Amino acid sequence: MSELTRLYHEATGFGSGRPPRPSVPGFVPSDPENRPVPFKRYPEAPIRALPMDLSPGGAPAVAALSGRVPPEREGVDLELLTRLLFLSTGITRWAMVREQSVWFRTAPSAGNRHPLEMYVAAGAVGGLDPGLYHFAPDVFALEELSAGDHRPALADAAAAPEAAAEPLVLILTGVPWRTAWRYGERGWRHVYWDAGTMLANLLTVAEAYGVRARVLLGFADSALCHRLGIDGIAEFPIAVVTVGGPGEPATAGSPGAAGVARSVGSPDVAGVTGVAGSLGVTGAAGGRPPPPHLVANPPARAPLELPLITEVQRVGELVTAGQVAAWRAAAPAGPHTDAVEPPAPVPAPTSTPTRDEPIDALLLRRGSTRRMRPDFVPAELLEWGMAVATRPLPADALPAGTTLLSHRLTVHAVHGVESGLYDWSGGRAEPYRAASEAAVRRLSRYLCRDQALGGDAAFTDYLFADLDQVLGVYGDRGYRVAQLEAGVAAGRLQLAAFALGYGGTGLTFTDDDVAAAFGGRTACMLAVSVGIPAYAARPGGPPGRPAQVRIGLTRR
Repeated sequence: MSELTRLYHEATGFGSGRPPRPSVPGFVPSDPENRPVPFKRYPEAPIRALPMDLSPGGAPAVAALSGRVPPEREGVDLELLTRLLFLSTGITRWAMVREQSVWFRTAPSAGNRHPLEMYVAAGAVGGLDPGLYHFAPDVFALEELSAGDHRPALADAAAAPEAAAEPLVLILTGVPWRTAWRYGERGWRHVYWDAGTMLANLLTVAEAYGVRARVLLGFADSALCHRLGIDGIAEFPIAVVTVGGPGEPATAGSPGAAGVARSVGSPDVAGVTGVAGSLGVTGAAGGRPPPPHLVANPPARAPLELPLITEVQRVGELVTAGQVAAWRAAAPAGPHTDAVEPPAPVPAPTSTPTRDEPIDALLLRRGSTRRMRPDFVPAELLEWGMAVATRPLPADALPAGTTLLSHRLTVHAVHGVESGLYDWSGGRAEPYRAASEAAVRRLSRYLCRDQALGGDAAFTDYLFADLDQVLGVYGDRGYRVAQLEAGVAAGRLQLAAFALGYGGTGLTFTDDDVAAAFGGRTACMLAVSVGIPAYAARPGGPPGRPAQVRIGLTRR
C-alpha cells in the first residue's frame, strides 16, 4: 500500500472553509469552451440497432429489491441485453437548459455528468453475433468494435476462467474528464459513485428477470485496457460484469485463477501490447479476435489530464493474473464492518400501493429528487430501505454476506423513531446522540454543504468505510471498492424509496464535519437523503422516445 490514496482522499475532501482545489495549470472548472462531449462514439464502427419496442416486464420491483426472485433463467437474448443496457444507462428524459439540449439517463449522475461507458462482449447472446461492442445510448445501438468471441481474453484479464463460458460479459469504464471538468480532482470519486449507482440498476434488473449477474473488481488493468482499445488515462476500466451463467463464479478467498498466474508486464500504457500478449490476449493469428483499432471521437475540445486522478487510479492497478488471484484471496481476512448474514431475501414491505409495479416501470419513474417536503414518513421506509441498501453486493472482492461499509443516519422525521443521530447495526437503528428535529435538520443540511435536501429529507444515510482497514488489506485498490460499494448501496436505497412512493438523492458532503459529527471514527464515502418529493416528476420515456421535462440544474 502507498500513501498516495490516503493523500488523495485528504486532498479532495471538503472541510470547513477548505474546498478541494486542483493544482493544474490552465484548469478552469466548468469551462464552457472545454465542455465534455456527453456521448462517446466510434464514427467508423458498424452499427447494430437495438429493439426499441420493450413492453414493461420483469418481476415486481419490490420483489427484486428484496432479493425474492430466484435466478432460474439461464442464457441471454438480445431483448434481455437491451433491457439491461437501457435500464442502467439509457436515455429516458431530455430538457432545454440555457438553450442547450441536456439528456438524462436511467441511473442518475452527480451534476448530470454521466462519466461512464459500457462495452458488451457477446458470446452466446441469442440474436447477436459474437463480438465486442460499445453501447451508444444517443442512437440506441451497439457499435461493433471487433467481431469474434472476446470472452476468453476478458476471462484471462480478470483471472476468472468461468467468465469465458458466460453468455454475456459487460465492461464498465470511466471517462474522468466528464466529472473533473466540474468537480476537479474530487471528480474521480464521482466516477466510482456513479458506477455504483448504475450497477444498482443493472443488478436489480438482472434479479427481476431471474438471471445471475456478478461484479468482478479484480482484473489486470492494462490487459483489459488493451482488449477495449482504451488508454487507461482518458478512459479506464472500472468493473467487469458477468451475466446469465449457471456456474460458480470466482469469489473472494477462492483460489480463482492462481493456476494461471502469468506475468503481464508493466502497467504503463506504453507497454500495454506486451502486457496483453503475455496474458494470451493476442490477435486473430493467435486464435483470438484482435482488440479494436477504431478511433473514437475526443472527450472534449482540449481535455485536461489531472495528474492526481491518473496517479490514484494507477496506484491501485493489478498487473498479473496472479496478483488478481492473490488480491481476491486476501479478502476474507479483510475488514467487513457491520457484516450481515449470508445473502437472504429481506422482508418485503407490506403497505406500499406500488408493490406490483414492474421493475421497468419503476426505473422509468425514478430520478433524482431535487426538492423535498419536510414531513414525516413511515418507519417502513427507513427499515425496508436500509435493508435493501445493505444487501450484500455480489462481487469478487467481497465474501458472501460481507461489506466494507457502515451506515450512520441523521433521522429527522420518521414515525416511531426519535430524531437524532444513529448507527445502523444488525438491521436496526441504534441511537448515537439524541437531538431535536430542528437541530438535526440544521446539522444535516450543514453536513451536506448547506443543500436544502440534506435537511428537508426524512432521514439521511452517511456511508462510511474504515480506510485504515480497507487499505491495509486490499491495498490502494480497496479505495475503489469502498467508493463503488457506497454507490451501489446509495442507488439501492433510492430505488427502495421510489418503490414505496417516496424519493431520494445522493449529495455532496463536508468530509471533516461528517466524520466529526459521528465521532471521527471512519471516513465518509457518500451521503444519500430520502424523503417526500415536493413535486410530481414526469416518468421517463421508452427507448428512442425520451420524455421532455422542464428542469433547473442545481448543485450536487
